[in-house]
Amino acid sequence: MTTQTQIEHWKALYYEMTNDETFMQYQMERDARRVIVRKQMLEFLNQYLSGEIDNHQFRAGFQQKTAAEWDVFGLKGFSGAMFLNMLVNNLPNQDEVAYQLHATLPLPKDIESGYHQLSSFMDYLKNLLRMGLTPKRGLQPAHAPFFVSAWWHLQNLEDWPIYYISARRAMTAEEVYLPTNEPVEDYFVFRESFVTLSEMLGLKTWELEHLCVWREERGISGTATITYEPDSLTATATIDGNAAANNLEVQNDEVDNQELAGTVDITHTQVQLLLAKLGKKLGCDVWIASNDRNKSWDGERLGDYSLETLPLYIVADPQAQRIVGLIDVLWLKSNRGVAAAFEVEHSTSIFSGLLRMSDLVTLQPNIAFPLYIVTSTTRIAEVKKQLARPTFQYLDLHKRCGFFAYEELIREFDNIMRWARTSDAINSLAEYVPDILDR
Repeated sequence: MTTQTQIEHWKALYYEMTNDETFMQYQMERDARRVIVRKQMLEFLNQYLSGEIDNHQFRAGFQQKTAAEWDVFGLKGFSGAMFLNMLVNNLPNQDEVAYQLHATLPLPKDIESGYHQLSSFMDYLKNLLRMGLTPKRGLQPAHAPFFVSAWWHLQNLEDWPIYYISARRAMTAEEVYLPTNEPVEDYFVFRESFVTLSEMLGLKTWELEHLCVWREERGISGTATITYEPDSLTATATIDGNAAANNLEVQNDEVDNQELAGTVDITHTQVQLLLAKLGKKLGCDVWIASNDRNKSWDGERLGDYSLETLPLYIVADPQAQRIVGLIDVLWLKSNRGVAAAFEVEHSTSIFSGLLRMSDLVTLQPNIAFPLYIVTSTTRIAEVKKQLARPTFQYLDLHKRCGFFAYEELIREFDNIMRWARTSDAINSLAEYVPDILDR
């Protein structure tokens, strides 16, 4: 069972990762390519499963593509293209190979079905070894969970993570995944641990993948010691390991509305509550990110303003639905979709919030609803700097995503509550970054 200390440590790691702009820029560009490649690979898989191409064409195409434009999923090694090469080049009965792959690679309808599919495939491979139909060095069943999970992942990104070794190492080191050396059992334990961790952190699969890679690259080990100082507005998370110790400032919502150095402290929760109240006043349903629902400010609980479930009409793509569901505040018009989406960047990375917005725009390029970053006056310059990045400009995110300071929101709150009649009123607070790129 994952402890709160472990979760706080992973949050500290994620905070550090999102401030590594070089790493984040690389992963964002790679993920944009992944979206395109995923569609191509699904089309290729469907060609194979429908019988349009045979084993040899499937193998040849997979080997060629994973070494080039499909390299963004890391499938060209021993457990990917080379594993498929072994199946097609070394096994005598290709009709049986086709039967097994056609039974194993389709997306399982549930966990029990997935367990049965992978177990049956592993039994088939082990039986070939027992019968002496192929040398062991040419057939390694232990590679099967990676190969199979990659195809399942392409069909359902969030429920079936790829069995990446970087993720296994990171999660084993953090004691949230304990392998037993039984390949099928280990994959399903890994899957449960990975999905649970991603949900507790509020991260999607690719974000947690990147975090595991980032952790591996920096040789971080151990679990953070979290020390809260009750008279302070900050909590310090110390990360043990080969990397230098880092301090993470975490806003403590229990000290809402305190005065510090002559100024009123504004919290993430307070801003979410104001936006929720405005949305209700302007005739919208409100959605609050599920991991924030139990937070309260001034005696009012965020969850009391939120829908319990996100309506299915919001966006069509399942991955986009999950991204939308993690946005801090949504204003919704019944049966008409999103009226506005707000990311409140209080102490977390501006880049991280914009990255979530850019993922949404990449998956749903025709979205019509406005996006907003809400942050402190002191961080507005950073928002402008990030929206001027070539990657965000290329996606036209700077045209879709406005920004404003929550100090301005607080000043104008009473006026908007009193006089505004439509959700468009919020745009009067927003600024936008102009075109920087020459296109």
